[in-house]
Amino acid sequence: MHINFYGSHIDCGIVIPTYVYRIIAKSKQKSNINLDILGETLLELLDVNVILEIDKLVKLLGIPYKYKKLVVNEINELMDLGLLEINEENIITKVCKVEKSQFEVFYLIYDKVNKNFLECIIPKAEFEQRYLDRSDFDKSKGFFIKENGKGNLAKKYTICDEISKLINKSNKISVEEIDEDDYDNAPEFIRPYYHIALEEVENIDNPMEADFIFKATVGKDGEIQYQSPFSLDYNSVYINNYIKNKVDEKVVKRLLQIDYFRDLDQCKNKSEIYINKYKKLDQDKQRIEYIERISFYREVLSVPGEVYKNFALVISDIDKLVKSVLKELISKYGVISHERKNITIKAFCDLEEINDIKVIDTIINQRIKMISKDKELIKSIGESSIVSYLKCIYISNYLTSSKYEQKVFEVFSSNRRIIEFLNSIWLYRNNTSHNIEKQKHYDSDYDMEIMVQDRLEEVIEELMEEILYFAQAIKEI
Repeated sequence: MHINFYGSHIDCGIVIPTYVYRIIAKSKQKSNINLDILGETLLELLDVNVILEIDKLVKLLGIPYKYKKLVVNEINELMDLGLLEINEENIITKVCKVEKSQFEVFYLIYDKVNKNFLECIIPKAEFEQRYLDRSDFDKSKGFFIKENGKGNLAKKYTICDEISKLINKSNKISVEEIDEDDYDNAPEFIRPYYHIALEEVENIDNPMEADFIFKATVGKDGEIQYQSPFSLDYNSVYINNYIKNKVDEKVVKRLLQIDYFRDLDQCKNKSEIYINKYKKLDQDKQRIEYIERISFYREVLSVPGEVYKNFALVISDIDKLVKSVLKELISKYGVISHERKNITIKAFCDLEEINDIKVIDTIINQRIKMISKDKELIKSIGESSIVSYLKCIYISNYLTSSKYEQKVFEVFSSNRRIIEFLNSIWLYRNNTSHNIEKQKHYDSDYDMEIMVQDRLEEVIEELMEEILYFAQAIKEI
C-alpha cells in the first residue's frame, strides 16, 4: 500500500514508511460570506411571515437600547448580502439559515522515520480516491528509506498532542486570506482551510501502514531534484530537512538513468534560442530562471522515447512567472482612499468583451468581503494566484483615479488574447495539481500529468508563444 500525490507518473520515488491516522473532527465550512456572531444570531432568531420588530430583537438579544443602531446596521447588511428579505409591510419574506458545524473524517500522515507528522490534513474522500493506492510501490523504481529501531507506536498522548498542534496551525491559516483558486500554493499544503476541532482519533491503537512517495526528477543540468508532493515545487523545507540527507544519490541517479541522457547538452543548447528572445523583453533574474526551465523542458519533449518522464512538468514555473509579472505590474498601484465591504467586480463593470472566458466568469460575481482604507488593494484581496491579480486590476480602476491603473485596466479588459492565455494557465495549473477544492470542475483535457507526449509538447509550445506575446504587451504599458 502506498500514498502518491503526483498522479500516475513516478519513475523514481523516495519511499518512507508511514502510519496513517484517521480522525473525526467538527468542521465549519469556509464560506464566501463571512458573518459575525450578531449576524449569525439574527438569522437564527428570525423567521419568514413574521413582522420584523427591532425593539423586541434588541431586548431579546440583551443589547442596551442605546446600541439599537448596531442591530439595525446588521439587518441592513444581511439584506445587502441577500440573506434576509423584508417586504413593504415590514414582514420577513426570506431568511437564509447559517450552516452549522458538522462532523467530518480526515487523514493525517505520520513519518515513521523522522517521528513527526507531514503537514497535511486530507479529507477522507479525497485521500481514498486520489492518493491512496492499495498496491505496493514498484521496488524497481524506488529508493526505500528504512526506519531506525523496532518502529513501536508513539505514545497516545504524544500523537494526540502532535495532531492538535497540526490542526491549530491549519486553523490559523484558515482565517487568513488564502485565494480559493490557489490552495496548493499555501505553506506546505496544510489543509483543509476551514476551521476544524478534533473530536477523536479513530484508529490511534491500530493506524494504517503505507509507504509515502517523494518524487525524484532530473533538473535542466542533469542534477537530481526532489519535488514536493504538496506544492509541486523544489524547495520543500521538509524534504531538505528530513529526506535528502537519508538518500544515496548514486542509487537514485542509476534509477533515473542520468548517465544515459546523451541528448541533454543538445537540449540545453537549443533552449538558449527561446531564452534569448525572452531576455529582450524582460531582465528579471527570477523570471529568466523560470524561462530556462520551461525552454529546456520543451526541448526534452522533442527527444524520442520517454526521457521526458524523468523531468518535472513546468506548468508551476509558467504559473509563477506570470504571477511575478502581474505582481510587479500592480506594485505601482496606489492605496485605496476609502473602505468598501462586500463588493463584486460585476458591480463596477461587466467586462462584456471577455466575460464568457471561464476565469472571468468564475470571478466576476465573487464577493470581496473587505477593502481596507489606506491600504494597497492587493493586500485586502490576498496575493496568491492569477485571479487575485485580475480582481485587483478590474476593481482598482474604479476605486482610484490613477491614469496608470486605467491603462492597465484597458489592456486587461479588451485584449482577449491575454485573458485567454491567463485562463489556460489557470486551468492547466488547477487540473494538473488536482486542486481538491475545485475537483467538481476537474477537466482531464487540462491535466498535463495524463497527456501523451505529442499533446504535451504542443501545449507547452503554445504557452511559450503566448508568454512572449504577454511579456511584450506588458512591456508596452
